[in-house]
Amino acid sequence: MSAHVSTGDLVPVVVLILLSGFLVTYFAIRRRTTGINALDWFIAIFGTTFVMAIFQILKLYFQDSWALFRFAEDTHSLLTNPVRVFHLIALLILFVMAEYFLNDRLDPLHFGILMTLLGAYVFLSVIYPITGILIKTNELIAFAQPTTIDGLLFDLIQIEVVLLLQYVYFKQYQVTQTQSIKKYLVFLNMVLFTYFIGSVIEILEHFVPIGDINAFLTTLPMFLLLAAFYIRYPNFIYLAPSKVKFLQLISDTGELLYAVEISEATRSKEFLIAPIFASVNSLIGELVGNEQITMKTYIYDNGVILLEKIGNVQAILQAERSAKVLRRSMRYFLREFIKSFEDQIHKFSGAIVPSNGIHPDDILRKCIPIVQSVPLISSITGSATGTTN
Repeated sequence: MSAHVSTGDLVPVVVLILLSGFLVTYFAIRRRTTGINALDWFIAIFGTTFVMAIFQILKLYFQDSWALFRFAEDTHSLLTNPVRVFHLIALLILFVMAEYFLNDRLDPLHFGILMTLLGAYVFLSVIYPITGILIKTNELIAFAQPTTIDGLLFDLIQIEVVLLLQYVYFKQYQVTQTQSIKKYLVFLNMVLFTYFIGSVIEILEHFVPIGDINAFLTTLPMFLLLAAFYIRYPNFIYLAPSKVKFLQLISDTGELLYAVEISEATRSKEFLIAPIFASVNSLIGELVGNEQITMKTYIYDNGVILLEKIGNVQAILQAERSAKVLRRSMRYFLREFIKSFEDQIHKFSGAIVPSNGIHPDDILRKCIPIVQSVPLISSITGSATGTTN
């Protein structure tokens, strides 16, 4: 066991263990009670952070006696530094999450850069414990400091992820009109920028003798504010990078249960054409003799019509483009709508009226926050008079 562990080294790690342990538990409970599957991202991020902190505290006490940490001080070897392993895993999760929020897929250019850096980093950090070869930065770059190339590669991976996160939340700030959410996004972008500056300084340390920066001081505020934001707005994770024109709910018997215009540009023929697609699906099922066979996407007017069905209720939505995260929010909206108004759906009398203080528009805003980025013009339930919001 190490002879002495300073309070300055111990306190940040203990704080990280307590906070990340609490957050992973909290998000796991919220995920179970709300059915928001996308909260798995934050369970994975804070779970990985929790394990990383556990290894960090073990490293502080057993670095001198455990072979596991034998190379921890002079290299970032993946084989011998589990703290760095889980730090890397957390960065990769953040990268995939950001790409998923932004593009609904991995961008080939971003992914290619990451894989190039990651491949070189893994190669260098694995061969050192095996061969003893440790490449110094100043051996390849004359004006550099005597740091390690694998350490530089890790810092480059980190800054790519930070830049991507900054861009994602800046884009979300641009499209969000709800002031309470915008305030959080302002602070989150400020903290992310601080994290970015810290990452830049870590790269400069390889070239300029400026001393070592405590990464805990820049990463902890980012994780805390990110957690606070999604604790306050857990459904904001469903914000899709696609503008939505309208959404309608139709029963199997063809009754219009709920409809909402989300874009001022929505024309009446666009708003009325949605039920036709539901009828086409029914026709396809009858023709092939299998009601389970349905079309879920139609290309229409420089956009798409998306269809999702749960039980005897179908959601029809027009958007700029399809997105997995948008489909997931449609299914979430269907589940919540059916749960809140199940009796009225089965005994439909021409209109869905607020029940137990819950209005259909409230469920829409809860489940599909994309509507908060454009005007919510009007909503109607069945034959009821539209309500302006």
